[in-house]
Amino acid sequence: AGRTLVAGARRDGMTLFCVTLNAPSDWADHTALFDWGFACYQARPLAGAGERVGQLPVSGGLAPVCPVETGEDLVAALTPEERVEAVYELNEASLAAPVVRGAQVGEVIYYVNSKELARLPLKAGRSVSDIRAQGGGFRLWRSVCKN
Repeated sequence: AGRTLVAGARRDGMTLFCVTLNAPSDWADHTALFDWGFACYQARPLAGAGERVGQLPVSGGLAPVCPVETGEDLVAALTPEERVEAVYELNEASLAAPVVRGAQVGEVIYYVNSKELARLPLKAGRSVSDIRAQGGGFRLWRSVCKN
């Protein structure tokens, strides 16, 4: 590969990396490539950890639904013209209690121009206890409330 240079640069909150192999003017090439990259791309936040994206029904739980949240932050370097499509894939159409906060319930897949950009986990946003674990007093309360 000859002389190899790997460099990173940060401007306005966006970090870009550049790699050249056997380039006679590697420092000048990197400077030009970084200037081009920062001029043509912008850091676009696509997801924030803990961001609510929906909810799932919960069977047998003390709560009827559980919020679904993104599990991680995602920022992508994109041109202003690039459009991002998010596809949400869930492990199941509903959850069964007990549900543990932070349990993975699916993933969100981001596409740019029909090409996969990134995958993030989808997590249960809160814990949901099982009705059966609450004992007979809870069942009695439900019976009284129904009458």
